[in-house]
Amino acid sequence: MPTFLTTPKMSPELAARVQASVNGRRVTPGSTRRAPHLIVLARLVVLMLTFALFAAVFYVLQRDRETRERERASLSEVVARRRAALDAQDLRTLNLIESSLVRAAGQYEGDLTSETLRAAGALSVLFSRSAVYVRGEQAAFRNVAAVADAAKSSSKDAFLLCLLEPPAARTEKALLAKARLAYSARGELESASAHVRPLRDAVIGLPFLSATFAERVRSASELTELRRLRLAFDKAPIDAAIQAAKARLLVFVVDEPSAPGGPVELDGEKPHDVRVGVVDLASENTLLRLRKHVDPSWISAARRVDSASALDSCALALDVHASVARL
Repeated sequence: MPTFLTTPKMSPELAARVQASVNGRRVTPGSTRRAPHLIVLARLVVLMLTFALFAAVFYVLQRDRETRERERASLSEVVARRRAALDAQDLRTLNLIESSLVRAAGQYEGDLTSETLRAAGALSVLFSRSAVYVRGEQAAFRNVAAVADAAKSSSKDAFLLCLLEPPAARTEKALLAKARLAYSARGELESASAHVRPLRDAVIGLPFLSATFAERVRSASELTELRRLRLAFDKAPIDAAIQAAKARLLVFVVDEPSAPGGPVELDGEKPHDVRVGVVDLASENTLLRLRKHVDPSWISAARRVDSASALDSCALALDVHASVARL
């Protein structure tokens, strides 16, 4: 509003400051007063941008939530479908194997051969059944946790191949030919033992078909966590684990400690006692339990360098067949 405090003789800058003081606003030199409608427009733009930001955040959160729930539903469905392939007995297989191995590694209970194996050809028929196989040091089977760790490094070997398909003779040449097949890259071992799964498959794969894993999927709160679970599930040997769970036969080899100070071959083979066992997981009965002594000293010096363990393993398998045949 006009004021008598300003005069025409005042400089424009001073007059503006006086006028601003009377109006209650400060005006800096050279500044111009903004129109009210521009202020309203600026406030409206800020409000709209804020609303757009909140809407974008809500959309992203909603999209992530929907993606997470789709991933959860998809993974849960796959786990449930694969788990449905296992019956009550299958779900007990791993526990039965672990307890059988812990018992086998304890105080030796003496040699035993089931009456069902005394008939001619019964052992070959037995080993044609679906089975789980594992071999390890005695200390590796001292408890259930140790069994799981040992199983992860155990695999099919020359003993298993020679047990399923015994060499024609117990000569070094015949045993070596068979043992070399067990470790060739042509797949002879897997072809001959497709019905046998290493315990490793069950130990690694079956936890992904457990109620515990299903609960982890249900309770996962982040999409990244669900994707980690999916990746782990996809990498697990699920098919092999299911096959192992359905096996009703356990074949195991327990290597006892060797006497201290004895000779050791370059591949680690040494004189020691070995326990071989076969357990019917359906009846939970031991069908075969033998204790044999292996000693690589019978092997020629040229072959002991790199094949002592494989040759001893193959000879051990023949000894198992011979022990049962003599009964």
